[in-house]
Amino acid sequence: MKAAVLFEVNKPLVIEDVSVPNPGPREVLIRTRVAGLCHSDLHFMEGLYPHPLPAVLGHESAGVVEKVGSDVTYVKPGDHVVTCLSVFCGTCDNCTTGRTVLCTDTTVKMLPGVSNRLSWARSEKLNQFLNLSSFAEQMLVHENAIVKIRNDMPLELAALIGCGIITGYGAVVNTAKVTAGETVAVIGCGGVGMAAINGAAIAGAGRIIAIDTNPVKLQLATKLGATDIVDPARGDVVQQVRELTGGGVHHSFEVLGRKETAEQAFGMLTSNRLVQALDFSKEDPKLLARYGKGDPRPRGDAAPRMPEQFILARRLVEAGVRVVTVAFGFWDYHSNNFKTAKEDMPMFDQALSALIEDLHARGMDKDVSVVAWGEFGRSPTINTNGGRDHWPRVSCGLVAGGGMKTGQVIGKTDRLGGEPAERPVAFGEVFATLYHNLGIDPNRTTVTDQTGRPHYLVDGHLPMRELVG
Repeated sequence: MKAAVLFEVNKPLVIEDVSVPNPGPREVLIRTRVAGLCHSDLHFMEGLYPHPLPAVLGHESAGVVEKVGSDVTYVKPGDHVVTCLSVFCGTCDNCTTGRTVLCTDTTVKMLPGVSNRLSWARSEKLNQFLNLSSFAEQMLVHENAIVKIRNDMPLELAALIGCGIITGYGAVVNTAKVTAGETVAVIGCGGVGMAAINGAAIAGAGRIIAIDTNPVKLQLATKLGATDIVDPARGDVVQQVRELTGGGVHHSFEVLGRKETAEQAFGMLTSNRLVQALDFSKEDPKLLARYGKGDPRPRGDAAPRMPEQFILARRLVEAGVRVVTVAFGFWDYHSNNFKTAKEDMPMFDQALSALIEDLHARGMDKDVSVVAWGEFGRSPTINTNGGRDHWPRVSCGLVAGGGMKTGQVIGKTDRLGGEPAERPVAFGEVFATLYHNLGIDPNRTTVTDQTGRPHYLVDGHLPMRELVG
């Protein structure tokens, strides 16, 4: 078959001859009929998001089933399907409790660079993208990476459901859970924004405000459910929304990924408590200096800079919160590993030290627990871009306060940081320790999942003896 291959970022895709094997027991071979060009694909093409190369991109797609594996019962040859980039196993703890998006089975939800479904005549490995790779005439995928649709559904429309439509609709209906009569504002009327507007209309929102600088998009938004339109060229966006609604909206959706529009989304909410919580303009300059000046480099998103994360944690503690989590800022290094770490680590160290010192000075370090960790572990080897990629085997974290016996390094990896070597610490132990600090027995306290089934907070894990005795 033919496939469009990305060899280098910022270079054109190249059409190559590529092969896929026959389906395994739970795999499905699909003839690709339509593949949309999502903006996320462009991010990978431009190198803004990292991925092992060469690779066949594409994920917003629809097609027809050609072959199925021996254990597949969901679809049969001839069925029309939409692809799903959130593949899941269906049997892990998260899947069986209704949280398939958090599937932990990496033999199904394979990490970048792991899949061996694509082959060709060249010596280097050809990587599958998001377990799909729809910029090809055929796709070999897990059966839980597709959704069966009616055969009379136009495939060029169905493909959009696989990413853009469900992203906007899901944000409104599944995440925000907009209910009938509530007011909604959507900033950005592109594909995802339009889907959010339509999702709000389906949910029965009483008022839906579309915000964009393009008058053509605004008019289209009214056909998809928007009751009002706002053009930023006509004045302050937040003020326009507040005047339209008499005080603000219940839900705002920012669909551009820009700092200024994210701030506008907060500002137009009916409650200004969140706006005040994120406002650093009135903070004591001496306190800001102690926590650090922050990252001078533009990051291209609306996330708080590293010192601001720790100041937000400080404010949560002042409000009575007893466990706060801070991230390792932007420590997702797939390139320039050493240079970026050298820039970020001093900022992290200063802000974390300031937070711990504040807690100690107030006598709160016995009652308040602080947790700092990153999103992923890192691969044991350096990639061709001088970075380290995602690695599920080991990670690192830091805990402090909570009356714990701190000042320890617990656990050890091999020399390359790829495998646990001594005293591996499970995430469940960390959470059990935090619950212990709050006076909660995690192995006796239950919560109810979405299906009504009770589960222990931490099943089978005990607090870390090194920290709590």
